[in-house]
Amino acid sequence: MSISTEQHTPLQLRQKTYLSLAFVLAFVLLVLCLPSKTNTTYSYEENRPWHYGQLIAPFDFPILLSDAQMKERHDSAMAIFMPYFTGNDSVGARNIQLFATDFDKGTFTGVPSSYRSHLLQLLAKVYEAGIVSNNDYQVLANQKTKSIRFVQGNIAVTQDVDAIYTTHAAYDFIMGNDNEHYSREILQNIDLTQYLAPNLALDTTKTQEAMREVEENLTRSAGMVQVGERIIDRGEIITPKRYSIITSYFKELDKRSETTAHAWEPFLGKGLLIFLFMGSSIVYLYTYRPDYFTSPNRTLLFLCLVCVFPLLTYLMIEHSVLNIYMLPFPMVAIFARIFYDSRTAVQVGFTSALISSIAVSDPYGFLLLQLAVSTAAIYGVKEITERAQLFKVAVIVLAMALTFSAIYDIYEGTSVLRFFDFIDRGRYFSLIVSGVLLLLSYPLFYLVERLFNLTSSVTLIELSNINNKTLRNMTKVAQGTFNHSLQVGNLAAEVADAIGADAQLVRTAAFYHDIGKTEEPSYFTENQQGTNPHDALTPEESATIIIRHVTRGIEMAKAMHLPQVIIDFIPTHHGRSKTGYFYIEWKNAHNQEEPPAGTFDYPGPNPWTREQAILMMCDAVEAASRSLTDYSHDNISALVTRIIDGQKDKGLFNDAPITFQDITTAKKVLVESLKVIYHTRIAYPEEKPRIVSWFTPHRRHRR
Repeated sequence: MSISTEQHTPLQLRQKTYLSLAFVLAFVLLVLCLPSKTNTTYSYEENRPWHYGQLIAPFDFPILLSDAQMKERHDSAMAIFMPYFTGNDSVGARNIQLFATDFDKGTFTGVPSSYRSHLLQLLAKVYEAGIVSNNDYQVLANQKTKSIRFVQGNIAVTQDVDAIYTTHAAYDFIMGNDNEHYSREILQNIDLTQYLAPNLALDTTKTQEAMREVEENLTRSAGMVQVGERIIDRGEIITPKRYSIITSYFKELDKRSETTAHAWEPFLGKGLLIFLFMGSSIVYLYTYRPDYFTSPNRTLLFLCLVCVFPLLTYLMIEHSVLNIYMLPFPMVAIFARIFYDSRTAVQVGFTSALISSIAVSDPYGFLLLQLAVSTAAIYGVKEITERAQLFKVAVIVLAMALTFSAIYDIYEGTSVLRFFDFIDRGRYFSLIVSGVLLLLSYPLFYLVERLFNLTSSVTLIELSNINNKTLRNMTKVAQGTFNHSLQVGNLAAEVADAIGADAQLVRTAAFYHDIGKTEEPSYFTENQQGTNPHDALTPEESATIIIRHVTRGIEMAKAMHLPQVIIDFIPTHHGRSKTGYFYIEWKNAHNQEEPPAGTFDYPGPNPWTREQAILMMCDAVEAASRSLTDYSHDNISALVTRIIDGQKDKGLFNDAPITFQDITTAKKVLVESLKVIYHTRIAYPEEKPRIVSWFTPHRRHRR
């Protein structure tokens, strides 16, 4: 029984449009986030082993010097570099003439005339050597410059820095020269500082041009690597020279990626790979699980699980954030297993790892590792019954990750005897962090369920715990309804198992399908004890009360925040059927006339899933089976056939994707299950009291 073509075609078209838009959006987002860098995920250190595969030079490239080596060369060049100064002879001549004039005027009281020629000679000497400002001299000292060039006309004269003066140094030189013949006390009567001024000024333009020329002429490479030359292989120690070669290779690779006219080609190739991998996952759904397409939320969650971790991987690589092995990739497989099934979980985990591997440095090792840990995660949650088991799953996954990494390192040539010296400790630490982050699956369950309006198997198991508040309240106020719900749940789970439906879902739904009866329990036969309140009511009034348990049950379920997938079983377990007893009673009282439309009809809708159809069958069969007086195989079989065929003939299964084969199987399972429930028990013989007689002769033993 499946829905008609007229009903199904618009639904398919809408779902295809929704899926196509979501697919395109996810694809575009992944392509836009593809990292532009190529070597970010390589982690290597000097004097440590190379942890990746063999590296062969695909092109010629220079071996660049390290920053320290370049600084050393730069410092060496600057040590012999001579900045340019401009000389001004007029400054010295003017100040010397000014001093002579002032001396001749008698400006300096108490200074003998013999001092005049001595001081004029010293002033001429310092101006001939050159005087610079304190700021310019500090620049020369900071750069450890040994010589300068000062330009006089078209001639550049070289001068040692030690031979030039600042105004302060020139003053000290004059004041301290030949103090035996020229008293310092007398010289202090002359303010020599007013006759000392810089006659050399730094020529910034010429100096910068000369410095730029020196830097351009600095050799930035220490050799060349030819195309096809082996750079390094796994397990080899990264010597300082190899470190320079590896670093130079990646810098040249990034440079070529940015400047080459065909930089878009690798980008296009990666985009096509993403499209291929995503497309394969959609083909899987279409081929093996087309039922998931009927739920937009399931489809959206599927795409999110496939794309979220690749996006995080790309962003971490692009921005050099942490280590990608810290990402808890097994979380994808765990969520897929809980919200879908094991085969889909494998597909989702594999596709997510494939898309992520496009950007990593060692895609082969990365992919194998993620497949191993995802498989371990799927195995760990196969029989999960509570959220606390996720801690055990995290331990299993972490153990698998560390074990696999160690085996893979040995496979790649890492020395067993020096294993801990050669391994990439950063990767192992990142795997431990990933195992810890896997525990976030616990709080994320609730978020994912609410965000996508889905219900996990863990939530179903928790809801089916008969010790929860709702079910315990049912045992108190409606014991008969509670027993009926348990029995229906067990029957429905058996049928679901037999036809390949969701047994846990239908079993949990059965526990809550009649919660509306807890408001007026005495009006339902399973809770009555002797008196029947319907005896005082008309058929219409009784039907209204009976029908009300559906609408009231929906309200109660929403107030308890039950998942929508459970609430949907409440109106569909009766569908659009009638309250048969009161409907027939009314017709008998009205000469088989038809009552007003809707008087005795349940509001529906009819079941639209296989699980809802199963619950409708089991609910009706279990309730009717209590009226049997003879639980023989024929009687049970006739009851089951009559009820289910009646539902089928009334069209109650027309909207559900259930087949005739499913219905036939359901009948067989229900018959066998009811036979076990109502099997005839052998009456035990009563023990008669012993009669003792003195005259009873002893029996002879028979041979």
